[in-house]
Amino acid sequence: MTRSLCIALLGIVVVCAGCGGASSAPPAQRPGIIEGSATPCVGLTTLYAYNRLPVTVELHQGGRVVARHSGKGTVTFRFSQPPGRYVVSSDQRPRPATVNLHSGHTVKVDLSSSCK
Repeated sequence: MTRSLCIALLGIVVVCAGCGGASSAPPAQRPGIIEGSATPCVGLTTLYAYNRLPVTVELHQGGRVVARHSGKGTVTFRFSQPPGRYVVSSDQRPRPATVNLHSGHTVKVDLSSSCK
């Protein structure tokens, strides 16, 4: 074989090597972010007492808890999850919030309590 024919064949092999089936797979979806804050349900109190009140935030999908964050006083939370429909709830708020999370997006959720 001549040198130019060998170089041409090598070029074809290199090009064909990049033609594998991996490109037919869907691209990996980036997670989305659900973030926000939750506050305790409390009447008139001192700042010291307020900052000692426990608050728990739960993230549900399909009826099961997929993430949880607890703290005291005003709690900030941040959940990184795959795209989908989620319910965010707090033990201090009577109604949960439903969110549709998209790949690479951030959804803000305010779970400030509304005391009865």
